[in-house]
Amino acid sequence: PFLGEMAAGPTAMLAPAADKPLTLETLSGKYYVRGKNPNGGYYYGDAETLLENGTLRINWSWRNGKSDTGQANLVTNVLTAVVPGFNDPVIYSIGKDGVWRGSWDKGRALEYLAPKQ
Repeated sequence: PFLGEMAAGPTAMLAPAADKPLTLETLSGKYYVRGKNPNGGYYYGDAETLLENGTLRINWSWRNGKSDTGQANLVTNVLTAVVPGFNDPVIYSIGKDGVWRGSWDKGRALEYLAPKQ
């Protein structure tokens, strides 16, 4: 089910906002990452988010040994992450279940972050 939502496309990723107000502080933590590249290939990894000087930093560690780091801004339940080296941001909708449902590359790629328990 974690990857199943990807087949439905970006519109299926929009989930209702969480009951309690989201803040950058509440989004700090560790996450499992799964995604689908624009070419249709899947990727996996982990992410850790840290609040530093009022900015949420996201550190992605990929199964292929590579990593990326970006900074994010939050408005209501939509998080926009800018990653150096990428032309467009990753745009996530944060659901009531705590899962981040995102897209990048102008919506041609999808990404999910699920909180680690």
